[in-house]
Amino acid sequence: MEERHIRQLVQNLIERFEYFGEDRFDFNRELEELSHPITRTELDQEAITIIESEFLEHIQYRRSHDGAILIPVSVVSDPREHEEWYPEWYAEHDDAQGSY
Repeated sequence: MEERHIRQLVQNLIERFEYFGEDRFDFNRELEELSHPITRTELDQEAITIIESEFLEHIQYRRSHDGAILIPVSVVSDPREHEEWYPEWYAEHDDAQGSY
């Protein structure tokens, strides 16, 4: 099976997953119902394995990406404006357990 057909089937699965939601999406049934996008013939096990792997990799990426929290970063462009804070903070927050 050509790579472009596999990409198309993976994308279709992703769109169905997003449409139905994780709770209503039956991945095993979706895999069983897959067929070649042009000939509508049954897929061989190798193609199904590749599609399954790529789909799960994308969903895992989306899950971890969607749950990410972005924290603003401060950059000092003029070293004269830099304030030393870490040694003082560390001295105040250091504990005997070493959890910081």
